[in-house]
Amino acid sequence: MNTESPEQSSDTTDYIEELRRQLHEASHQRALLTHAFLRQLTPVLGRETSIELLRQGAYQVGQGNAASFIAASGGSPLTPEQAIRIFQRIGPDRGRMFPIEYECQADGSCELLTLACPLKDAALAHGLDQRDFEALVLILDGVTHGALEGLGLSASTTLPRLDSPGCCRLRITPASVSSG
Repeated sequence: MNTESPEQSSDTTDYIEELRRQLHEASHQRALLTHAFLRQLTPVLGRETSIELLRQGAYQVGQGNAASFIAASGGSPLTPEQAIRIFQRIGPDRGRMFPIEYECQADGSCELLTLACPLKDAALAHGLDQRDFEALVLILDGVTHGALEGLGLSASTTLPRLDSPGCCRLRITPASVSSG
């Protein structure tokens, strides 16, 4: 029996919407913090080395995230489609933060398009240019690659354009299929 009054239901909805707004803002802050790290490291290490160093850190975070996927799958090996479906269940705001479209092929690989991304939103809101946006994507895409490789999957990312709809395109393949 539901004992929640209409006022409680409205309060709950408002609370959920506020949490979603805060999550989106935290993602903006993560993008700005990553950009600030890149700006600070570049004069010391050079741009490419700085990007690679930050990407390696993001990759390690992704490797740790793979454990969540493995737990959600009951410990079974995952196909690319199963990994996508689990991400939609356990990802930020149950996948709503990164809405996607995907299509799987006969070889088990899946092509995925991120329809919206708080990283792109942050880049646009704070006036980053295409070069800096691509650097942020390369760095933070390390999380995705770390998680997928931790699951025994491979991925290749097509970098997005700030002036185009959607965001990253990702091809996820089983270990036995080349991501070429």
